[in-house]
Amino acid sequence: MGSPESAGHRFEMLSDPVRGPRRSRLSMLPQMFMRVLRTGADGIERIAFIGYVNESQHDVGTKISTVNLRAPESLILESFEPPFPIPLAEHVTAPQVFEFWWKQLGYVFGLPDPRSFPPLPDVLEDEERGLVERYVQVASRLAGSGLLNALSEGFNISQPEGLGGPEEITQNFSRDDLQAGFAVFLRQCASTDTGERASFHRVRGILDRAAAATNDEFRGERLGQLKAWRSAAATLHRKSLNQLIRDKLVAEEQLRAFAYDEEHAPADLLRIYNYGDLIHWDTERSAELAAFERDPFTASDRRLAFLDGASGLAHLYIGFAELARAAIGRLVTA
Repeated sequence: MGSPESAGHRFEMLSDPVRGPRRSRLSMLPQMFMRVLRTGADGIERIAFIGYVNESQHDVGTKISTVNLRAPESLILESFEPPFPIPLAEHVTAPQVFEFWWKQLGYVFGLPDPRSFPPLPDVLEDEERGLVERYVQVASRLAGSGLLNALSEGFNISQPEGLGGPEEITQNFSRDDLQAGFAVFLRQCASTDTGERASFHRVRGILDRAAAATNDEFRGERLGQLKAWRSAAATLHRKSLNQLIRDKLVAEEQLRAFAYDEEHAPADLLRIYNYGDLIHWDTERSAELAAFERDPFTASDRRLAFLDGASGLAHLYIGFAELARAAIGRLVTA
């Protein structure tokens, strides 16, 4: 059912009852949800948030209802443990943040512990080994970055004058210099340009060729793990981790309230923010970013979507660096 409209917002309560007993890996299956729709400066109504009702209270005297909402990923955080010890842990200053991300990555992809990758025989050329070591070095810097170890990234929206009053947006994002440094390290890992020689793309290719050329009992396992990490990286460029979680909750738990598609793919947001602000200034990308910034809510919402998409990829690249370290760090005598 609908609720009051104001300041471009429309609130809808949705029911998605669980019918009959069924198995679930989740610690709880919510039945009530709230969808917040907002009309932006461009006049288009979009979904601003969908969460499940964790608890609600109604004051009969004041006739005011209080609803506690949680985002879809909270279902994962409460139901699962990290799939393995966090990668490159010696560089991490806020392990609880990394566990937050790896619970979600584990739920979506089910990747094996990167430390389990069978070491390669000493088959790499010196130049190839140097590229692998450089990739691990850059991923280690990502793991220690202030942005990835920040305890909170996001923004708050309030209407101090009541539902009919104007919005006030309070941002809680890492400083611009931390965002820019993070973006540079991430680009080195994520690039598919031939000039970026120590990227995930290049290093995975090096390890893939070495694994294919090594005819021992672990050949199939190595190739299978490398394929899984390549597939996960490609998927995270197309869809954010949040979108993938919602897709899986809809498909496996029939929580249909979460069935909606994000407006921008992570790869698109990476291009807009990297080349319209943080790394380079490109006329086309900066114009796209300026379009976001005409509306304070949209500016904050898209910045958060960019950082979420980029962070999911960063954690995956960090995990792959642990695999690369296992591949070349413990050599098998030929």
